[in-house]
Amino acid sequence: MRNLQIALALVVTLGFSATACTGEMVPLGGGGVSAGDDDGDDTSNQPPAGAEATFNSTVKSLLTSCSGCHANTTAIGFLGGGGDSGYYAALMASDVIDEAAPASSTLLTHTHSPGTGVEFDATQRAAVLSWIQAEGSQ
Repeated sequence: MRNLQIALALVVTLGFSATACTGEMVPLGGGGVSAGDDDGDDTSNQPPAGAEATFNSTVKSLLTSCSGCHANTTAIGFLGGGGDSGYYAALMASDVIDEAAPASSTLLTHTHSPGTGVEFDATQRAAVLSWIQAEGSQ
């Protein structure tokens, strides 16, 4: 009988303690959880980081001269058909980027199509190479 009384007292005490809590729940990792987020790591509004940020700030604008022939869904359409906002994903899904051997990437080795006059200058080539190297190091 004594054990039953102790067990009952423990259940009642714990039950009242749990319902009496009025503090804010904070995940063990620190920081609160924003409304509508169930895991505390909402990154949907975060700008791209690392190599993708480098691509957006320095490389994407260099590809506008390529888009006349390569921003479509044909065999040579490595920039895809979604406009410049889709260039990064399209390039990463294509075979024109070689992260293991960045300088051998088709994007760098085939920068001039006969008759188009489109070619990266030395500064642009260096920027593209730097971005591909950053992709390989992530």
